[in-house]
Amino acid sequence: LKPENLYSLDPDPQNFGHDEYPRFHKIVGSVEHTDLESNFFDVVHSNEMTLDNLAINFVQSLREINRVLKSGGFYLANEHFDQIAEMRKTDPKIDRNSQQLIDIVNDEKLLDELGFKPVVRIKYFDSPQVKTYQFMFYLFQKK
Repeated sequence: LKPENLYSLDPDPQNFGHDEYPRFHKIVGSVEHTDLESNFFDVVHSNEMTLDNLAINFVQSLREINRVLKSGGFYLANEHFDQIAEMRKTDPKIDRNSQQLIDIVNDEKLLDELGFKPVVRIKYFDSPQVKTYQFMFYLFQKK
């Protein structure tokens, strides 16, 4: 990947200091409403978007991701749930948000209405293969 082709979007500009890859395009903002061009990206990736943004509207976020994706483009996401037990101690909304995301990802009709076709969903919750490392990975394609 070329750095000039990588974009970072985050509501907290301090998080840009933790980027693993150099990026020319660092945008402070919310995934729910961006000023990015429509049909611009071939791939959109999110990492722990929901756990880091407890007030996020997941459905609106998927609408916006769909808007910026090119036709046939992919949305790849991973959510790590191994931190939930610790986060639950400080914010009880974490359980509701986590379950809401799981419900949306598994709602074929809603995904279709949002313009996505599920390609892959992988869930590891309390799996012996991954011990306490709990995560969900999903890949959707824009129709």
